Amino acid sequence: MEFSETVSEKLNEKQRAAIRGITAAGDKCLPPLLLVGPWGTGKTYTLAQAAKHALEVPENRILICTHSNR
Repeated sequence: MEFSETVSEKLNEKQRAAIRGITAAGDKCLPPLLLVGPWGTGKTYTLAQAAKHALEVPENRILICTHSNR
């Protein structure tokens, strides 16, 4: 799957795979996706890129939930 120009070219292959999972076709019943990793690995950046990609479809709606110790 090719991403549009709104998605950064800086993503590595694992980040691209995560975005493919997050933005999979709506007609498929997929389990929730959990992004896990140490700080500084690009989880938030990847999620932001996935949201940008998903927003290219006008009828898409996005809910992002996070946990923080702050």
